[in-house]
Amino acid sequence: MNIHRRWLEKQGFNGAAFDFDAGGAILPSRPRNPFEKVHDLRFPELKSFTVSRPDTPIPPKCHIHHLPPEILCCIFRMCGDPNPFFGYPRDEVMHRGDISGRSINFYSKAAVMLGRVCLRWLAISRGDPLLWTLVDLAFPTTSDLVIVDLCLKYSAGLPLTLQLYHPSRGDERKPDQEDNDNAILLQLMKTVARNAYRWEEISMHMDGSSVARLLRSLYASPLRSVNWWANPYTYVGVDGAPLQHLTHVGVFMSKDGHHIFTLLRNCPQLQAFHVRVNLLFEEDHVRALNHPPLHMPHLRILVLCGYNSWNWLFDCLTVPRLDRLEIASTGIQGLKAIEDMLCRSNAHLKMLTLMDQPHGHLVDTVTLLRSRPMERLGILRYVPYVGESWARPSGETPEEVACYLPPHIRVFTTKYHEAEDAYLQLSREQYP
Repeated sequence: MNIHRRWLEKQGFNGAAFDFDAGGAILPSRPRNPFEKVHDLRFPELKSFTVSRPDTPIPPKCHIHHLPPEILCCIFRMCGDPNPFFGYPRDEVMHRGDISGRSINFYSKAAVMLGRVCLRWLAISRGDPLLWTLVDLAFPTTSDLVIVDLCLKYSAGLPLTLQLYHPSRGDERKPDQEDNDNAILLQLMKTVARNAYRWEEISMHMDGSSVARLLRSLYASPLRSVNWWANPYTYVGVDGAPLQHLTHVGVFMSKDGHHIFTLLRNCPQLQAFHVRVNLLFEEDHVRALNHPPLHMPHLRILVLCGYNSWNWLFDCLTVPRLDRLEIASTGIQGLKAIEDMLCRSNAHLKMLTLMDQPHGHLVDTVTLLRSRPMERLGILRYVPYVGESWARPSGETPEEVACYLPPHIRVFTTKYHEAEDAYLQLSREQYP
C-alpha cells in the first residue's frame, strides 16, 4: 500500500479516495467519525476507549510583538509603496517608471491599518510623528478625508507631503456620483488650504480642473513648494498664482514657450525646474524667443524637454548653483550654449543627462565633458537617439562615448534609476 494512503487511513481518512498512483486529481473524502467504533464495543471495553486525534501543529510564536517600539517604528515606516509618478524631477519620457500598471499600497493607509492590529501597535503608531508626514492618496473618498485629519493630528507639527494621484477614469460616471466625488475633492482642498503652513510639498497627478480648484484655494496661503504635473495656464493665470515662494516647479505646456520666462521671473526662490513643451509643428522649434538676462541664484536642477534647441534659454540664464542638467536632443550649438552658460555662471555640474542624442556629435560631446565647468562632473547619463530601429541606435552608442570619458566621471549609465541613486548619494556626501 502506498505509504501516503496508509498514513491517511491511520488518521481517519478514506485512503481509497486519494489516487496517488494514477497521478489524477486528489479529492479528499469526508473523515470517518471515530465514535462509530464505540457501538461495536462492550461496556467494560468502552471505559478504556479513547479517541485518538491527529497532532495539531502549534503555530510558531510571532516574535515581532516582542520587538521594542523603536524597531517597530522603523518597520512601520517601510509599509507602503513609493508612487513612481512622484519621483521628482520626473519626465514622462526621460524618467520612465518601472512599476506602472499594478496597484499601489499607500503609506498613509498602511499607517491607519497598522493601528488596528492590537492596542500596542495602535499606541506605537499614533506615537510616531514621522509615520504620519506623508499623505499619499488616490482620488479622495470619505475615508481619505479621515486619513488627512489623522495625519494632521498625529504628525506633531512636522512638515507634511501631499501626493494626490488620480488616474483618468475609463468608465462613465453617473452625474450624482460625479457630484459626490467633486464635493469630497472640494472638502479635501479646503482642508489642505486651511492648513497651508503645514505642507512642505504638494504633488498632484490629476486633471487640470481639479488642480485649478486647489490653486484658487491657495491663492492667499503661505505655501512654499508646489510641484505642477499639469498645465495650469488654461485655468489659472500665471500672474494670479502664489509663485513667489515656490522652490520646485514642474510644468507641461503646449507651444507657449514664453510662459517659461514668466515662471522664472515670478519664482525667485526656484531650486528645481522641469519643463516639457509639446510642439506639433516644425516651425515652432525655430521660433526665436528673446528675453533679458535672468539671474536664478537658487536653481540647482534643470530638466528640459521638447525643443530641438534651448539656446534661447541658455543665453539669458545665470545659474551659479546649478549642479544637475538634463536635456533631450541637443545639437552642436546647444552643447556650446551649455558650456557658455556654465562659464558665465561659474557653475560646476555634478550630473549631466544627454537624452536622444543624434549622430555626429561625438567630438563636441567629448569636448563639453572635458571643459572647465565639467571638472566636478561625477555622473553622466547618455541615451542615443534610437530612430526607427530599437535594435540599432541612430546616434553614437554608449560604448563609443565611454572610450573618451574623462577620469573624473564616476558613474556612466543609460538608466534613469542608476543615475538618480548616484545623484542622491553625491548629494548626501555634500550635504550630510
